[in-house]
Amino acid sequence: MLLPNQQHMNLKCLCNLKQTRVSFWRWKAGKTKGSVVFRFIGLERLKIFISVLRTCLCFILWQSFEEVGLPQNRRSLAASGRLQPTLRRLPGSAESIRTPCGPLDMAPPTRLQVPRPGTAVPYTVLLGWLLAQVARAADTTGRAYNLTWKSTNFKTILEWEPKSIDHVYTVQISTRLENWKSKCFLTAETECDLTDEVVKDVGQTYMARVLSYPARNGNTTGFPEEPPFRNSPEFTPYLDTNLGQPTIQSFEQVGTKLNVTVQDARTLVRRNGTFLSLRAVFGKDLNYTLYYWRASSTGKKTATTNTNEFLIDVDKGENYCFSVQAVIPSRKRKQRSPESLTECTSREQGRAREMFFIIGAVVVVALLIIVLSVTVYKCRKARAGPSGKESSPLNIA
Repeated sequence: MLLPNQQHMNLKCLCNLKQTRVSFWRWKAGKTKGSVVFRFIGLERLKIFISVLRTCLCFILWQSFEEVGLPQNRRSLAASGRLQPTLRRLPGSAESIRTPCGPLDMAPPTRLQVPRPGTAVPYTVLLGWLLAQVARAADTTGRAYNLTWKSTNFKTILEWEPKSIDHVYTVQISTRLENWKSKCFLTAETECDLTDEVVKDVGQTYMARVLSYPARNGNTTGFPEEPPFRNSPEFTPYLDTNLGQPTIQSFEQVGTKLNVTVQDARTLVRRNGTFLSLRAVFGKDLNYTLYYWRASSTGKKTATTNTNEFLIDVDKGENYCFSVQAVIPSRKRKQRSPESLTECTSREQGRAREMFFIIGAVVVVALLIIVLSVTVYKCRKARAGPSGKESSPLNIA
């Protein structure tokens, strides 16, 4: 049975559905010149979604009133067949009434819909989903979202979404005390390299935002004065840049000592026209951790230094494998870098080095002997020359 408030709600729902259908076809007919892709501005899309939501919500509430709006005694009467459905006609015509959408034919229902239990939860879920879709449509009409900083060893790139075909973006960056500076003007890409700005002072805190403009085939006139934009999280390079993978420059095992030297990575931070190393930027804040273990076992040992060299005690005659990792203990997050590639020592390498030194020493000694022999021979020959000429007899003609 339709109650009076249900009749009024039914009329409004049908009107909304009719308006939504008209808006939908108007959107679908709006074809862009020279393209087979249907495009529409974000505001029109938002209106369509809101209209659809209003219609669906109206039907959901109407159905809920039909199922749970009857008193318990009326439900029992309806189930027994003693309650006949009635319709309270509105003033106007017996067969039709006028609505904001035009005349609407109405007829009394032929039977009473028996309530179905357990349908409130699905309707609630459907309503929540529709609200989420409308919120998403209202929030992503060309405006960038999910702004993320990607930075390693101060190489810094700002990324965002979505990859749009009908919008272009301009990135602006500033510190807390400076004005906005524009970068990556009207780009269709979804990333912007901001390294040149953040390396000027890696201790500053930077903010960025992405402005969204509708694409106009290269024509920059007619853009809104205040386009929609999205702000990024704050970014402090000294605290937030990721540490890159370190490199083992050299290593040597001599007897019971293992010496490992780590090579600092170069950054894009400049001072007096020279690119600084990671050590030059972080100083004593930068530590290195060495992980080493016997090649024949898996038990790892660690050693830490705030320089670039390790000198550790190992067992003589054993082979060792090791890797290093950069660490900044003063940070609250992003403290550690990935581990370097693993290197290993071997007995054959030690023996080859020993043989090389032995052969080199033999060659040097042999050369010295040869040089000394030649020198002594020449000296003796030089002395014997004048004495031989004086002792020889004179030839008298």
